Amino acid sequence: MALKLQFWGATETVTGSLHHVISEEGLHFFLDCGLYQGRRQDAEARNRQFPIDPVQVSGVILSHAHLDHSGNLPSLVKNGFRGPVYCTPATADLLPILLKDSAHLMLRDIEYINKRKVSRGQEPLEPLYSLADVEQTIRQIEPVPYHFEKKLDSSLTFRFFDAGHILGSAITRLTWQASNGESRFLVFTGDLGRDHLPILRDPERLDSAHYIITESTYGGRFHDDLSSVEDELSELIRTAINRRSKILIPAFSVGRTQEILYVLNTLLTKGRIPQIPVYLDSPMAIEATAIFSKHLECFDEETMQQLKLNLNPLSPPGVTFTRTVDESKELNGLEGAAVIISASGMCEGGRIVHHIANHAAYRDNVILFVGYQGENTLGRKILDGHKQVNMLGDTFAINCQVKKMLAFSAHADEWEIINWMKAFDAPSIRQIFLVHGEPTAQQALQESLGREGLGPVTIAKHKDIFKLG
Repeated sequence: MALKLQFWGATETVTGSLHHVISEEGLHFFLDCGLYQGRRQDAEARNRQFPIDPVQVSGVILSHAHLDHSGNLPSLVKNGFRGPVYCTPATADLLPILLKDSAHLMLRDIEYINKRKVSRGQEPLEPLYSLADVEQTIRQIEPVPYHFEKKLDSSLTFRFFDAGHILGSAITRLTWQASNGESRFLVFTGDLGRDHLPILRDPERLDSAHYIITESTYGGRFHDDLSSVEDELSELIRTAINRRSKILIPAFSVGRTQEILYVLNTLLTKGRIPQIPVYLDSPMAIEATAIFSKHLECFDEETMQQLKLNLNPLSPPGVTFTRTVDESKELNGLEGAAVIISASGMCEGGRIVHHIANHAAYRDNVILFVGYQGENTLGRKILDGHKQVNMLGDTFAINCQVKKMLAFSAHADEWEIINWMKAFDAPSIRQIFLVHGEPTAQQALQESLGREGLGPVTIAKHKDIFKLG
C-alpha cells in the first residue's frame, strides 16, 4: 500500500495550513484546514479553493485550534463536507470560541466592504462562512485523546502526540502497511512547540518516521533564552510605572496570552515588579483562559505543583478581565501606568487595533510584540518601523516605542527543530518536507538539516504530489 500526499496550503508561507492525504482505498483526508491570511484579495480567493470537492473529504485531522490551521473548516463544511473533524479534547473545547469569533469578524468586515460596494453600484460580497456554518462544524468534531490509535480505513491509522505549542496542540503520526507488510509512518508536526515553555508540557519526541512534514517558521533564526523574558519585561514595567505610560501587548488569545499572565504572576511572586494594573481586554482570551483549567493533561510539572498549592498562575494580582465593549472603551481614558493585553496577535482585527489607534501617538507608550508577525499584516508594518499606518478607515501615527520579545515564541527555532528531529532514527527517514515558513527561512532550515545528516529535505510547493511507499 502507498499513500499519496498533496501539498495545498502553508507552502512557502506561514498561513492556510492544509495537506491532502489519499489512502490506497481512495479515501481523502486533510491534515489541517486553516485560513490563509494576508492581502485581502489573495486571501479571499485562496480560502474559497480546496484540492477536491469538500463532499469527497472523509475527514480532517486537526493539529491545533489556531485559525491558520483550523479557520477554514466552516467553509469546508459550508461546501458539503460532512465527515469528522479529529482533534484532541482540549482543541475540541477551544475550537468553538475561535471559529465563532472568526465568523463574527468576517461578517463585520463584509458589512463594511459592502457599504462601499453598494454606494459604487457594485455587487455585494458574501462572507466566507456564517455562524450557522460554524455551528455545523462544531457538531462534526470528534475528540481523540493523545496516544489513542484511531482507525481511518482498513489499513490506515493515526495517533496524536503532544506538540507543546498551545493547549491541545498535536503532532500527528499516520501509520499504514507497505506492500511488503512493513509499517510506514508519516509524521506531521503541526506547529512544533519548545522545551521549557511556561504552563505546557514539552513537545514529545518520536523515534520512528519514514516521512516528516515539519513547520519551518523560524528556520535560520534562534530565540533568546527564555530567562531573558523576565529581565526584559520587568524592566519595561518598572519604566512604565515611572513614566505613567502604557504597555500594549498584541497577543494570540490562545497560548501567548496565558504565557504572559504566567510570567507576570511569576514576576510579582518573586517581587521583581510592583503591582501594576493589567487589563486582559479580549473576551475570547478570557474564555480560553478558563478552558485551560479544564485540561490538566496538558500542563507541565511546575504548573501542576502550583495548582496543588491552590495557586492560580494564570490570574496574577491586579488583573482585570474586560468583557464588554463599554469596558474596553473606558481604557481609552485610562490614567497612569497599565499593561493592556488584547487580540489579535498580528493586529489584523480585534480590540488591540483600537488601543493602538488611541495610544500609539504618545512617545512614552510601548507596543510590545511577543509573537510572529506575518507578512503584510498591520503588526509586521509596525514592527518594521512604519511611522504611519492605515487602520479603522484612517491613518494613524506610530510615535510610541516598538519592542519585541521573540523569546516568548511558541514555535521552535531552527536549532530546536533540528534537536527534535535528532530523536528519529535518521537512516529510516526517506523524506522531510518543509511547510509553514517563508522562503528564506525554509532555505536556511533545508541547508542546516542537510549539514546534520537529516534528509533528504524538500521545500513543499503548492499542488506538489508525492507517493509515499
